[in-house]
Amino acid sequence: MKYYRMVPLILTIYCLLDGNILCAAPSISNITGTFSADNAVTIAGEGFGAKSTAAPLRYDNFENGTVGQLIPNNPTGGGWGATCPRYSQTQVRNAGSKSAMQEYINYWGCAFALDNTEAPGSLPSGITEMYVTGWFWMETGGSPSRNAKIINMGTVQGWQTRIDVYPENGSGHLYAMLSGNCFDTSSYAQNWNADVAAVMKADKQWHRIETYLKIGPNGYRDVWVDGKKIAEINGAFTGSSCEIGYLLIGHYFSLDTYTPAPWGRRYWDELYVDRTRARVEIGDASTFGACSHREIQIPTAWSNNSIAVKVNQGSFAVGNTAYLYVVDENGAVNSTGYPITIQSGVPAPSAPKGLRIVN
Repeated sequence: MKYYRMVPLILTIYCLLDGNILCAAPSISNITGTFSADNAVTIAGEGFGAKSTAAPLRYDNFENGTVGQLIPNNPTGGGWGATCPRYSQTQVRNAGSKSAMQEYINYWGCAFALDNTEAPGSLPSGITEMYVTGWFWMETGGSPSRNAKIINMGTVQGWQTRIDVYPENGSGHLYAMLSGNCFDTSSYAQNWNADVAAVMKADKQWHRIETYLKIGPNGYRDVWVDGKKIAEINGAFTGSSCEIGYLLIGHYFSLDTYTPAPWGRRYWDELYVDRTRARVEIGDASTFGACSHREIQIPTAWSNNSIAVKVNQGSFAVGNTAYLYVVDENGAVNSTGYPITIQSGVPAPSAPKGLRIVN
């Protein structure tokens, strides 16, 4: 049998074994609505896959707050576990008026958190996958920090996987504990990356970070910055009965060594957290991998052949051509972007900009 004739059979067997009836990459056939900021748009096509809850667990562009005030510490009420980050207008990425500032000057910790170990109910139960993305702007001063932890995720019992960077010697790593249990510190997998600047990006520019975690016997985690994969690891990340119980974003920046003392300040915008990597994005190139700039969209309804989103224009300008992409729960994406033009216009009535949550 010719190889090319075996490919469909191989894919079919793989899909059946993996439990995915709809294994083909998404395909977009049409959109309805004006692609302008905050407008409602419906995407038609096929192979979009499953997303049990359309809206993300959290989406926050930090527009609903008062400059200088602390981000509310209300993770069980739809917000974040936060005791330090503040609303700010010092660094603003898009047409919005605010961002969120983490400041590491007098204290090492300043996290955004979803943490069932401290605030039961801040995450739905049974989550074994998590996708996190957001835009950040960072500056540092003094001596280089000994250690900075960027995004940590782990189980209710305490098992963890995290991104650590070491500015003092220009290195860093992504690691995850290896165990058949929900908590075991006996061994871990790691992926070192010598280019610490690729993760820290303390260059006073806006950068997008993405990370996806799947725990269980076939665990996986990766890290992307500005569309470039920085690191990935895979292995038996806990047992099949475990679940993700916490997320910590930017919770540690060491100040305890060297003179003058290290300090840092990081701004965040458009933080997006979900239980799946299924999502909708627009990019600046006609293939997903060629994009140097992408903006995530906010889904409000999802089926295998139709998705409704609230348009996030991001830093695309009115009149720009962008390309629409649907990523399914398995990470498959339409091979060719669907071209759209960013337009101006009055958006349809909707909820105020800011936080989004579905439990």
